[in-house]
This record gives sequence, structure tokens and C-alpha cells, in this order.
Amino acid sequence: MTFFYEDQEYVQEIRRLGFETAVLDDIEVFHAGGPHYAELVPEKLEFWAHRDRIASRKDAVKRILLAIPFVRPLNAKRGWFQPPAPRKADRRTS
Repeated sequence: MTFFYEDQEYVQEIRRLGFETAVLDDIEVFHAGGPHYAELVPEKLEFWAHRDRIASRKDAVKRILLAIPFVRPLNAKRGWFQPPAPRKADRRTS
């Protein structure tokens, strides 16, 4: 795919120049994007659609696993995977 995560290439270039990289956990960034700011190229749309399909498949498998009675408590104890977010239809308002 043409579109990819840019930070990997950027980090490699920084390290090639002899610098180190760091993760700043407390930094919050607002990124304005979308068709108002730039043209949405087909490759970028394809990339995100592919990424969303993979995430949906993983979430479906996680839901199946969590439906098995002993998996939910074991996962909570062992931290094997992050439970999927509730589906919009599953969300209850109190």
C-alpha cells in the first residue's frame, strides 16, 4: 500500500542521523484533517478501510472468546488482550 504510518520512516531517519527518539505520553495534539484541508487520495482511504476491517475481525474474535465462560476472568487476570469497545447497539444509557 502506498499510504502507511509516516512515523516509522521518520524515526528511522532520525536514528540514522545519530539522534534518539522518545515518546511523550503527556502531550495531546489536535490534528485537523479531512477533505476540508486536503484531498483524500484513494490509497489513503484504502489504507484506513483495510485497517478498520482488520480491527473489526479482531474484535469479533475477542467477542467470541469472551463469550466462553472462563475466558473473561482469565483475561482480566492475565491481560491477554484488551476487550473490544461495546458496539453502538450494545451501549446502554442509564
